[in-house]
Amino acid sequence: MKKMPVVFIGHGSPMNAIEDNEYTKSWKKIAESIPLPRAILIFSAHWMASGETRISSQIQSKMVYDMGGFPPELYEVRYEAPGSVEISTEIQSLLSQNYIRATLDTNRWFDHGVWSVLMHMFPDADIPVICMSIDYSSSPESLYKLGESLRILRESWILIMGSGNIVHNLRAIDWTWDHVYDWAVEFDKKISELITKRDFQTLFDFRSWWELSRQAHPTFDHLLPIFPLLGASNQEDMVSFFTPEISMGSLSMRSIVWW
Repeated sequence: MKKMPVVFIGHGSPMNAIEDNEYTKSWKKIAESIPLPRAILIFSAHWMASGETRISSQIQSKMVYDMGGFPPELYEVRYEAPGSVEISTEIQSLLSQNYIRATLDTNRWFDHGVWSVLMHMFPDADIPVICMSIDYSSSPESLYKLGESLRILRESWILIMGSGNIVHNLRAIDWTWDHVYDWAVEFDKKISELITKRDFQTLFDFRSWWELSRQAHPTFDHLLPIFPLLGASNQEDMVSFFTPEISMGSLSMRSIVWW
């Protein structure tokens, strides 16, 4: 492998951080199948900005427990991977060369979209982790172009990741685990087929799918991390899907690797 892959993780419930299940096992399998990265650049559904792009830039990050109502042990989880001011500055400079403005942020900590995933994939927490915010006001095309600008990082062994969910409707969750909504299956299938065909123009226009897209995403924060990853991928990449299941009726747990 001459470059790092690009990885999207369907992170689902924060409880996955402390559980051993089919999803966390698949995340471990993904990590075991790729080279050890020099650093990790991750877009989380839980770091949205408006009108700007920010890059975490601290030597050591802290934890953000950005969820409520979970067991006490979840709030005791620690993932103490280092940051890297040098790599953050490298990424900022790369974006600047492509006329994309990004601001270094020394106060951004790890949200659960980051630590709940990475603690399974890279449990030693010894790889520098750089977080990048997503401009919620940006178009999918702009987020794709952002990813294109970052694509070269793959050749310097930086793993570009996204953490979100292809379908994410917490209002429709089935707590009995007995029902899966047809619209959740349809949206998940449509997105995965467009990714496989690299029909990104249709995918960029997902908001025009009207009722389907609004059922799958009352807000779009959990889908947006996928767009910079599409830009960071290229025509030569193979696409693999992991755990393409709908959990609790309305959460797609599908993860994706572009190799």
